[in-house]
Amino acid sequence: MTEPKTHHLGNLKAYYTKKGRTWCVEEDGKLTKFKSIEAMVEAYPDLLKVEPIQMSVDRRALARTKTTPVTLQEAARNADILSKTVTCYYCAGNGTVAFMPCPNCGGVGKIKVSTRGL
Repeated sequence: MTEPKTHHLGNLKAYYTKKGRTWCVEEDGKLTKFKSIEAMVEAYPDLLKVEPIQMSVDRRALARTKTTPVTLQEAARNADILSKTVTCYYCAGNGTVAFMPCPNCGGVGKIKVSTRGL
């Protein structure tokens, strides 16, 4: 099994053991074990100066925040409905398809599109 990556700060040595899923801190030969990185940082706040530990604490805190995603319906309620008249794509603007009136535009050659359906 590979050795855990150790982080050194002064006389502190911190590392994570995968086998027991614990964070360990050695200080002057004394070993202290923690169940989470937050508990370890609470006991030893100086370890936040180590960049990988700080990044891990920040990432875990961000994962715990509850955010509600903005749905398309909520955004559509606040947005203005835009519309415009364009050339019919089905009949290319001439109003007939196979010698019959276009079923898309009704033989007009133009259709009105809007952002209502989006």
